[in-house]
Amino acid sequence: ELADFLLLTGSVGKLTKGMALLFNFLSGMSVLLGAVIVLTVEVKPEYLGMILAFGGGVYVHVAASEAMPVVYQSRISVRSRLICMLLFILGAILIALVLIDHAHCSLSADADPHAGHDHGR
Repeated sequence: ELADFLLLTGSVGKLTKGMALLFNFLSGMSVLLGAVIVLTVEVKPEYLGMILAFGGGVYVHVAASEAMPVVYQSRISVRSRLICMLLFILGAILIALVLIDHAHCSLSADADPHAGHDHGR
């Protein structure tokens, strides 16, 4: 949230602090609203997968359209580009480490992929 606020008030967003806080608050509330809807409405697993895929796609879009072009600007040194790429790779590795022992990441075809999870039901 701090990074969002800095972007909204910086040279990119150029908003006042009050407007940036308001938009940041509304953005946070939209996440809570989505969570309440998913937890209170009976969402079929295939729809939940589509919702999660859409959310992941939003992150990929932001990375591809906003973050990566900055890395490839000519005014950025090769060293800075390498640091950005290494940090990206580090982030991907950290996410993978979190998922290593997750029940849904099991390779066993016999295992129930939802064992140990009630998925809010």
